[in-house]
Amino acid sequence: MHKIMIVDDEYLIAQTLSELLRIAGYDTVCAYNGKEALDLLGQEKPDLVLTDILMPKMSGMELLSHIKKTYPDIGVIVTTAYGSIESSVQALKEGAFDYITKPYKEKEIIQALEHYFKHVQIQKENLSLRTINELKDKFLILTSHEMNTPLMVISGYLEILMEESSLDNRCASYVKGAFDACQKLEKIVQGIRYLTYTKADVQLKSLCLNQWLKEAISPFVSILVQRRQKFSMEIPEESVYIQADKICMEEIIRNLLGNAIKFTPDGESISVGIKIEEKNAILFCKDTGDGIGDKDLPHIFDTFYTAIPALHHHTAVNFEYRGAGIGNGLAITKHFAEIQNGKISVESQPGKGSCFSISFPRFFPIDQA
Repeated sequence: MHKIMIVDDEYLIAQTLSELLRIAGYDTVCAYNGKEALDLLGQEKPDLVLTDILMPKMSGMELLSHIKKTYPDIGVIVTTAYGSIESSVQALKEGAFDYITKPYKEKEIIQALEHYFKHVQIQKENLSLRTINELKDKFLILTSHEMNTPLMVISGYLEILMEESSLDNRCASYVKGAFDACQKLEKIVQGIRYLTYTKADVQLKSLCLNQWLKEAISPFVSILVQRRQKFSMEIPEESVYIQADKICMEEIIRNLLGNAIKFTPDGESISVGIKIEEKNAILFCKDTGDGIGDKDLPHIFDTFYTAIPALHHHTAVNFEYRGAGIGNGLAITKHFAEIQNGKISVESQPGKGSCFSISFPRFFPIDQA
């Protein structure tokens, strides 16, 4: 139950307002001037002070000033007669949350209190969210760093063992399997590290999307053939430039095209391409695969989120149908798009497929102008 301190030098007004707020579900305490209220604050610890401005001994403005200096977490709403609007505006500048003019109505008082406590709740939720995000970022940074060093050591020793000619075939296969597993884990750790990247970690340079996209899809050609998927590219004749980090862009296309391959049945269609707008270049990846359900669509860019139920999860090996990962691919894609000044969007229908688009600001090199 929220506690409200009512401060008014008119006894009847204070008591009437106190009774009204008690009926509305609030706990109340009354003071009849600013000095009395100030003396009671430490003892009563109200959540909000509802104070008149014009009072003897200590005015509402003086009380407001003391509260903001000594009890900054206590909210203040001032009440005033019509002739004192200027004082109310000044109170807002000094830190009051709101003001109510006399004679006030019951509805106005209740709405003002509800508005204040809703505002406080949102602030607390935002603070909690920021704290969680800060802890998550710290965890990702420390985890990727601490896992990377021992992984490099293990991989190094395994690589030495793989070159050892004295190993029999069975032992050699064990070493090769362990080395391959380390390589997969290194990619996961690298993905976690990607999520901690900032603009300071990328190098934006002029990039011709047309040529880059032709080169970027080449590692996937054999997989597309193996899966018998119909693949097409839509690349305009006009050269399109953006400012981008090539490593980030390669990770973006690997995630988008990789997901399209994994969640599109054999024989269905996948296309990638570039669309030109006056100020933007749109990189897209479209498929006629499984699509994304309404329940999952708002969360697909969240970290560690996968639409595949945990009981049916299996790791993608060579991009087989519905093979999943740890759920960071699209989170990395969105993050890399944004730190390169891009904006990602998706359109999807279950059973009909998905289209991911990233809009980048176009760049016009001087020698291409």
